[in-house]
Amino acid sequence: MDSITHKFYPVHGIDSREHLETYLSNKPDMVFGEDAIKFPMECLHRAFSEGHIKGDILIDISFGSYIHHLYTASGYFKQILVLKCSEPCIMELNKWINTRTGAFDWSHIMPYIKCLEGNRWADFKSRLKGKRSAEWNASRATGGDPAATVEYTDLEELVIYCESLDALESYRNRQLLDRLKLLGVHLQAGTRYDIPQERTGFNFKDALFQFAIQPIMQTLPHRKYKNEELNEQQEPGNDQCQDKDMTLKTAITKIMKCDIDNENLTDPEVLPPADSVFSAAFLDFISKDQDDYINNFRKVVKLLKPEGHLILFGILNTTYMMVGQDKIHVFRYDEKFARKVLTDEGFVIDHCAVHKKTADSDLMDYEAFMFITAHRE
Repeated sequence: MDSITHKFYPVHGIDSREHLETYLSNKPDMVFGEDAIKFPMECLHRAFSEGHIKGDILIDISFGSYIHHLYTASGYFKQILVLKCSEPCIMELNKWINTRTGAFDWSHIMPYIKCLEGNRWADFKSRLKGKRSAEWNASRATGGDPAATVEYTDLEELVIYCESLDALESYRNRQLLDRLKLLGVHLQAGTRYDIPQERTGFNFKDALFQFAIQPIMQTLPHRKYKNEELNEQQEPGNDQCQDKDMTLKTAITKIMKCDIDNENLTDPEVLPPADSVFSAAFLDFISKDQDDYINNFRKVVKLLKPEGHLILFGILNTTYMMVGQDKIHVFRYDEKFARKVLTDEGFVIDHCAVHKKTADSDLMDYEAFMFITAHRE
């Protein structure tokens, strides 16, 4: 399909509200939730949770006027600077940040955030890499049922996780379960409990830990510990939604126009170098060919500190996106090309995830979404 017949985002812009309603809303016919909302938010949450990507300044230079990815980022950076090359997108963002009538409602994103913030079991497992850890033999800790596990780590946490109610019933003589109930901890299926070492009065690294689990639990104070549900996405209350909105709005200290024709994208203003730059599909929509992509990439990474982290979210093997009646040009490339650009420009790829298309729609002819985190050597 000839991209010359398509509208070019930096020149023609887009209907920003139509784009949000089509690809990021909670409408029943919106089919891109898994690809465009859950996948990038999960990747970002995992990347930030590892603790390497954080700092004073995050610069977000992304296509359109979406901000759902920034809810997680706002917890790791003191300020967020948002750059847009389209005036309608800036107007849409300002409407939201100033809580004006008709602003796009992002409240449907909150259950995803709640789930991510509560579901730290996978994060905990990933943090175990390279750490001293021990997993109780199933026959000792759970009466032979591997669905319940107990772990301790150098992170100084005692973690109890039970996948099924059957696992709870299998504990030897129910001593552990009964003792936890006395302490106000009522284990539930699909729930992970973190019990910090300082609350147990026990040294988890001590050899005594290799004895039965019961003596450890006897040292716990009589209080109920907060549990984190893994399998249930409860709708957050209005207060929680407002708190998340306010946190993000406070973190966003600037929304400004950028010009892709300038070497300094924000000319004449010079921004302070960022600890991290996040770019979602921006290069895809402002580039006409490979050389253009590479040239634009170099401009974007100039915003970054020498030791900073780059986060890229891209759309693989696509040529267009429909926004209303407009067919918007998208530069077509694959994962191999994206990786080569990064390495050729001196970046080390820390993580790359590719999520194949799940949406059944002809609004975009994409093959997959890609998420990359990288840093310069």
